[in-house]
Amino acid sequence: MGNVHNGVRIVENPNELYEYNKNVRPPHKPVPAISHPAKLHEECNTTKDIPLDLSSSLGLDYPASCPNLLAGYIHVKANDTFKQDCVLCCTSLCLYVIRGHGTTKIFDEGAVAWSKGDVLVIPYQTRALEHSTIDDTVFYYVHDGPLLKYLRVTPSSKAFPTTVFREKLLKDKVENIREKPGSEHANRLGTLIGNPETSETKSLTHTLWALLNVLPANSMQKPHRHNAVALDLVTYAPEGKCYTLVGDELDENGQIKNPIRLDWESGGAFTTPLGLWHSHHNESEDEDAWILPVQDAGLSLHQGLYDIRFADEEWKYLHDKHAIKSIIY
Repeated sequence: MGNVHNGVRIVENPNELYEYNKNVRPPHKPVPAISHPAKLHEECNTTKDIPLDLSSSLGLDYPASCPNLLAGYIHVKANDTFKQDCVLCCTSLCLYVIRGHGTTKIFDEGAVAWSKGDVLVIPYQTRALEHSTIDDTVFYYVHDGPLLKYLRVTPSSKAFPTTVFREKLLKDKVENIREKPGSEHANRLGTLIGNPETSETKSLTHTLWALLNVLPANSMQKPHRHNAVALDLVTYAPEGKCYTLVGDELDENGQIKNPIRLDWESGGAFTTPLGLWHSHHNESEDEDAWILPVQDAGLSLHQGLYDIRFADEEWKYLHDKHAIKSIIY
């Protein structure tokens, strides 16, 4: 292990260095494509945190849904309170209200009222949040605590102010986009939930990214892929009619080869791994579906590593140029 002098380790064994050709692709445990059923919170009769923890699959010794983020549900009974302390050790917390209404007390900022469909984004705090409910409530949350655990750092200041996006504002924006000519052919049909503090990346925070996407009745949203894990919440889906296909290859028609199928259910969640092609499908004749993916893309966009690619564009470029593009910012 080398000699240690005054806390400094001097490497003397060449076996502690790594030959490039043998180690440039170190072993990696991929994020699994996996569903988290709504029954986790629907059948819960106590006030509790329900983390969607995949740390055992990821080889981590702290809770995580992907290397940088942890997602989960919080169930709070009617007329009850719950203290959420993840804000003491993360820079960004996103909360989506699956059902219920009430208030959240934020130290030195007062109380914020919320109801079904609202999105709250809360920065690092010096004291735990206190959620107080009027009726039975479930939150979906995502925060960047695992990233800070990996870096072995703690936050020291707020990177943005607490921000609330009301359901009506978000859905009105999506409907406005939907009315534009050609929107039915869009790869995704929704609004990025951007924060004025992160205009560079058009993201929710400097680490988190979010999209409210509508999947119209009897439609398919074609494959795309990106260098960020998506922690997807299905806010509404007609029963048994919607699903996502995930895979690592496209066929000559731009469809995903040998895909994994992830079925949608209202209030359920699933994980879309980094870099895999994925498409959304709604086989209902008359009902739209809605989905809220939250990603760690705020960070990758800032670094120029997001590299989002659309199946149609990739095949056209390959056909026209007989070449494959490098990274796409």
